[in-house]
Amino acid sequence: MNTTTNYSTIGEVVHLIRNGINVKQHEEAVGYPITRIETISDGNIDLTRVKYAQIDIRKIKEYLMQEGDILFSHINSTEHIGKTAIYNGTPKVLIHGINLLLLRPKTNIIYPKYLLLYLKSQNVRKYFSTRCKKAVNQSSLNQKDIKNVKILLPPLPTQRKIAAILEKAEAAMQKRKEANKLTDEFLKSVFLDMFGDPGRNPKGWKRENISNNTVKAKTINPLKTPNKHFKYIDISSVNNLSKTIDNVKGVIGTEAPSRARQVVNDNDVLVSTVRPNLNAVAMVPDNLHNQIASTGFCVLRANQERLNPNYLFEITKSQYFISSLTKIAKGASYPAVSDGDIFSLEIPTPPVKLQNKFGNIVTNVEKLKNKQKVSEQELNNLFNSLMQRAFSGELV
Repeated sequence: MNTTTNYSTIGEVVHLIRNGINVKQHEEAVGYPITRIETISDGNIDLTRVKYAQIDIRKIKEYLMQEGDILFSHINSTEHIGKTAIYNGTPKVLIHGINLLLLRPKTNIIYPKYLLLYLKSQNVRKYFSTRCKKAVNQSSLNQKDIKNVKILLPPLPTQRKIAAILEKAEAAMQKRKEANKLTDEFLKSVFLDMFGDPGRNPKGWKRENISNNTVKAKTINPLKTPNKHFKYIDISSVNNLSKTIDNVKGVIGTEAPSRARQVVNDNDVLVSTVRPNLNAVAMVPDNLHNQIASTGFCVLRANQERLNPNYLFEITKSQYFISSLTKIAKGASYPAVSDGDIFSLEIPTPPVKLQNKFGNIVTNVEKLKNKQKVSEQELNNLFNSLMQRAFSGELV
């Protein structure tokens, strides 16, 4: 970079870093919108995930957000510590609520989007995850650790150029994510077109208990094979948004948790029995065949002469399935259902040939999704490379 640059700290490039106002919030859209942790869960300010406060706006002027303000998650699970979002001035009135920090950039020396992108960079996020104080359910990051982070500070025109380049790369990543979402929506549309809503069952398919068309999974005690290595799928392994198994733990028999008992096969559908409203369901992939899952899952193994696994998996993702289990869940603070509750749930059972036709469509779509994942990873790698170059002074 030919332009003169220097380093500063985040504390030196912002007017303030502070927590939001602690006032009573409610769901009803009466009063003024107020931010909360969930508001920035996807890296943007999501106005469908704000709450509202009925307060005198004149008394809390200092907590009104200004265009260019950055919200920062400093109290969250470790992987979400450091999440950020920028306020673009919409809606006109937005109150900064408790449990999110607000960073107000000094716009005469730093471009807000440049600072936002820097906070999103891999190295900075990693630094925050190592500095945060970890507790049982959440971690926290103190303001001092944020303020002391060094940042390369080129002239404002250079910052704007860097931000423009990175935003183009980020937009390409967003388009890929939208394409992935459209792929999932396509499968839902095909399912509804072929079978109808499983709750209303408009096509009048025969309804049967899930147990009638599934096979019981085998259970073992890993402690009896103390030196055997296996992959363990626990509740935290399942991403309830993508409906996939995102991470597993490698363990040996002697280290096996007491819940590690169920032997799973590829194409088994795992349904978490706790908090069924979260719909933590996933299909076991080929690479986890004959591995071990927690007894916190109900394992649904389709009798493939009567039930296609892909059809069954789509059923478990439906609102009918979620609502049915949520209604019968027991326990106020830790609502759960039993395996029996799930196996006794009635589902439509169309002819297996029609189910298999849907299964073939799913297989082809999954091949497309795998190609999209490769493309997404390439874009992620490019973006991270650009970020590293940008904030080391090599990009412009």
